[in-house]
Amino acid sequence: MPGGHARSSEIALEDRFGSEFARLAGCHHGGATWRLGPQDSVENAVLGGEAWEKLRSELLARLQEMLKLPNCDLKHLPDREKDLILGATILADWLSSGMDLPWRSPLPSDRQMIEVIRSAGLVPQEWKRGRSFDDLFGFPMNQLQRACDGLAQPGSVIVIESGMGSGKTEAALSLAYHLLAEKQANGVYFAMPTKLTSERIFDRLNAFLKQAADGDVPEALLIHGDSWLDWPLSESDDSGFHSRSGGSWFQTKKRALLASFAAGTVDQALLSVVNVRHRALRAFALAGKVVVLDEVHSYDSYTGSLVAALVRRIREWGGTAIVLSATLTAAARARLLGCDRNVSTADPYPLISVAEPGKNEVRKIEVPAGNDVTVDVRRASDDAEPLREAIERANRGEQVLWIENTVTGAQEIFRQVQTIVGGTVETGLIHSRFPVCRRQSEEERWVRLLGKNGGKERCRRGRILVATQVLEQSVDVDADFLITRLAPGDMLFQRLGRLWRHPSLNDVRPACARREALILIPPACENPADAEKFRRACLPYDPYWVLRTLRVWRELASVSLPSDIRPLLERIYADADEDGAVLKLKRRMLDEREKLEHLADISQGSADAPLDDDSVGTRVNDRPEVQLLLIRKGNKGYPMRERIAAQFADEPIELPPPSASARERVAAARAILRCMLKVPEHLAPAYAEFPTETFLSGLLWTGDGESRPVRAAYVDGSGRLLAESCAPTRLECFYHEKLGYRTAEKKGER
Repeated sequence: MPGGHARSSEIALEDRFGSEFARLAGCHHGGATWRLGPQDSVENAVLGGEAWEKLRSELLARLQEMLKLPNCDLKHLPDREKDLILGATILADWLSSGMDLPWRSPLPSDRQMIEVIRSAGLVPQEWKRGRSFDDLFGFPMNQLQRACDGLAQPGSVIVIESGMGSGKTEAALSLAYHLLAEKQANGVYFAMPTKLTSERIFDRLNAFLKQAADGDVPEALLIHGDSWLDWPLSESDDSGFHSRSGGSWFQTKKRALLASFAAGTVDQALLSVVNVRHRALRAFALAGKVVVLDEVHSYDSYTGSLVAALVRRIREWGGTAIVLSATLTAAARARLLGCDRNVSTADPYPLISVAEPGKNEVRKIEVPAGNDVTVDVRRASDDAEPLREAIERANRGEQVLWIENTVTGAQEIFRQVQTIVGGTVETGLIHSRFPVCRRQSEEERWVRLLGKNGGKERCRRGRILVATQVLEQSVDVDADFLITRLAPGDMLFQRLGRLWRHPSLNDVRPACARREALILIPPACENPADAEKFRRACLPYDPYWVLRTLRVWRELASVSLPSDIRPLLERIYADADEDGAVLKLKRRMLDEREKLEHLADISQGSADAPLDDDSVGTRVNDRPEVQLLLIRKGNKGYPMRERIAAQFADEPIELPPPSASARERVAAARAILRCMLKVPEHLAPAYAEFPTETFLSGLLWTGDGESRPVRAAYVDGSGRLLAESCAPTRLECFYHEKLGYRTAEKKGER
């Protein structure tokens, strides 16, 4: 019948349990079935007539007895339970679909059901009881961690505001441990803003599990848009159960959150609240878990609205939400806690705020700030003197960090540094327009050189690391001197967190080093009346908040951390009367915020019309990006449909024939994606210059019509990008081994 067994399930259940429960059963393939009509009844011959109806009645009676639900009222379901019921139904459907039962066999035995659940990895974990903080992490609690001890309970929200590097991560994991050990939580998901930060926290989560777990130590799963590149290959798909030798049942896009322990991007968790297929399965996956949301200050109004909705739903699903940030405003904190009352811009800092289950009030716990550190602040209006100072300091043995707001800006500063420095100074550049393989190796190298264990390396020579804001969060680099382009206040504080980060390194810093930051303020930032120049000088941030930051930071000679974080942020983000050009900036900011919040409301939508994951974004990107495959000029003579001489691959990538297995196609797709880099669409070669569907359509989705997410180009010996005809691309594009991807066009670039 139309709708298949999903619709027949809905028909069979409606009379017994009501339309709401039946409707959930009908949605277990990820979307709703057709609305039931008068011809849809259990007596319909299409459903097997009386004989099949009798068997269904017997099955339902057995299920009600097994689940101890003989008197359960399912006709009036609370909204908070609907996603969980549907998610459990989808999971049961997928598990049972993978059971190898003979045709016409009786219902599976308890042993068979237990085995399929165990094979999937859906088994409870045992924990070492009574582990101290020192046992878990190898060092004693500080004051913040001690204040957090014992606060967590299912259905609560805990917001931890404390300075950069103050131990918030360990505080959150310690709270999770106590819930897990007391069987008040069934897992942990650590949600980060970026792929890079999720990869960094992934290692720390696994180290925690080794110390906390009893018996077989579980291994956390890494979940983000590209993490599947490292998952074991399998012939399985998203809808059925296939065991994997040496792999995991959870390693598919839609099942990943079901893993008991995972770290990944916040986007994976947000798919439980936006209107996509199988969002209920993700909701069920998060139910009862400890969900840690780190660096929440970094989201715009769209994603921030979704995060607030996620926190609210986690509480409803019986989970515990732990929110971490060094730079939250009072209004943002109140929104996450679900309490607009009791908002004070004069709250102490550090601060722990707790919304307990069943209570409307928020409990606030003040934490002693400890000793402040003072950062001297200077300003400069052009780059010439800062460049000279950076090189001079590096020649004296200092580790200098220079953070730019755009890739183009970082490339230009690095190019100037390279033309001046001698061999005694080591230099580096980190931004998003390198291929994944190159960027990862560079990040690992600089964490090794400038991280907390890099004491010996620091003594060898001075260094200058130029980077974009990718280094603002959760990357363990420690600089002796910081130069940063002007940015909104919360971002500036995050950058200051890279300065003298580890006290254990103070003994190896050069005697001349001082805890100082130099803020670069382009002259255009002083004149908001020249709207176009002002906007370009503020990219990629909202111009109004850059201007408000400039007003507050313009006269500062120093800041004290952490005590100045709260008052300075509240001054920047407080509502203010404006006029003239600044009033126009404020109105534009408010209009944009309203639009993004409205879009966030729409994206949560109705479950009756769910969309594919890629059709409902968890981020708003006004500059869409594409994947770009760089190929050695002429493909080194190989037929393009057979192999690709990718720029960043040691050997040509073999392309499987159309008859190849799914496993072979996935392996080839992975090899290609590892060699790609992401660039803004408006800075990429035109699709028509090198159509990728002619050789990649069997491996990757190359798009259609105006949407072409995969581009390609040849690269000649000078790094210039060429079209398929080997003529230069219409937009002058280059790849430089040290600078990364760049274009000759700079206007409006980010």
